[in-house]
Amino acid sequence: MPTVKNCFSALACAALVLGNSSLNSQDTPHNQTAPDLSFPTVLYGAAYYNEYMPGDQAARLDKDVALMKAAGLTVVRMGESTWSLWEPEDGQFDYAWMDRIVDAMGKAGIKVILGTPTYSIPAWMAHQHPEILADRLSGSPYGGPTTPGTYGMRQNMDTDSPAYRFYAERLIRHIVAHYKDNPNVIGWQLDNETSSYDAANTDVFIGFQHYLEKKFGTPEALSKAWFLNYWGQNLHTWEDLPRRDGAQSTGYKLEWSRWSQLRVTDFLRWQAGLVRECASPRQFVTTDYGGMMKRDVNEEAIATFLDIPADNIYHGTQDHYDGAFQSLQTDFTRSLKHSNFLVTETNAQTIGWSSEGQFPPTTANCARMSTPTSPTAPTWSNTGTGLRLPPIRKPTGRAFSRTTSSPTAPMLRSAAPPTNCRSSAHNWSASTSKTMSPFFGAATRPMPSASCPTAAPSPTTAGPTRPTAMPLSSSRCTTRSMS
Repeated sequence: MPTVKNCFSALACAALVLGNSSLNSQDTPHNQTAPDLSFPTVLYGAAYYNEYMPGDQAARLDKDVALMKAAGLTVVRMGESTWSLWEPEDGQFDYAWMDRIVDAMGKAGIKVILGTPTYSIPAWMAHQHPEILADRLSGSPYGGPTTPGTYGMRQNMDTDSPAYRFYAERLIRHIVAHYKDNPNVIGWQLDNETSSYDAANTDVFIGFQHYLEKKFGTPEALSKAWFLNYWGQNLHTWEDLPRRDGAQSTGYKLEWSRWSQLRVTDFLRWQAGLVRECASPRQFVTTDYGGMMKRDVNEEAIATFLDIPADNIYHGTQDHYDGAFQSLQTDFTRSLKHSNFLVTETNAQTIGWSSEGQFPPTTANCARMSTPTSPTAPTWSNTGTGLRLPPIRKPTGRAFSRTTSSPTAPMLRSAAPPTNCRSSAHNWSASTSKTMSPFFGAATRPMPSASCPTAAPSPTTAGPTRPTAMPLSSSRCTTRSMS
């Protein structure tokens, strides 16, 4: 007999919270002109990834659906993380793998929220258009050259890249049109935990320059506002505007953060327009914020074009859970539309990309903590919620230096292992100066043709021009009958 405990061990769990009217498909008219957000009780569900499961995925799907039913789940969120399955090759779309999962959920009475899978690009795209990859800002307080874009991490792209926008639009149109009339799909999540990704590519910088030109009018006015005569860095032509890489001006950094927020807002507004053009009016539109109050995300502006907001609220566990962070996140999220909201991701236990932050600590982490220290190789101590360097202790009887490579440097010793640990060790190069629009207006990205093309245009040496944005039209959505 499946149990709730077994179900939660089988799924990547996330609570989907809402409040008051019917969730049954027979109660939702197909001619509905707006999504019904009044659900009878809490939407109780999980983020589910059958495509990640090893072995017989079909058999695993049947087992997981049975566990979901036993646990009382009513909804799942899926599809936002695997662009390479939706479009395994350029222009070749595959829906069969997701159709099987959506159909299984429908037969079990479990509703589906699908995500636009645009936050992790496929390998073929990175190979064809390496300029899509984000050149990230240095994390040093003194600035430094950007880190060139590389493939491997998710959220590693410049979302303003014309090539990226082309492929993302084509994919969104195909997927949304395919599930438009599926009664099991009740909503769409835009992207995933969207931010600026600290991209500082050339097109991003040129867009920033246009933004400053419109806001300040002249470089002299900008220089006065930013107090650039300090250190003698006044500007007299816009061409002299330095890159963000080494900027120390607080005025510069503040405006760059505002520009980053505008970029994120524009990207998600653009996606919302595409989804609404091709989706059924009964399907709601949301996006999952990656935690609230981020420096490069304007949550209030984004919420204006969502039907309902969502937040991913991760938290400390056991001794490290106090409810304060969760209360702050939920209060802020509710304030966005003064109504109920979704919690699309959370954690049932300590999580992370490695074992080093696990609580209670793992054996491997305890071993790391027990390794003898040296002046040239400071070790890390475990705090239960992450890793930090232990405080530097001023030594006695010797000169004090903060340079760990110096023979006079103090030794950085790790904290004693917890008592429950083992102590033994073990080329679409667009001419952006001419095509970038300061406010994403007249000059935007290339648009697919009326039939949503299945092959990308051939890159040119000079790069494509960016035509005037076409009005949204449902005639350009690719429709497909549901089996």
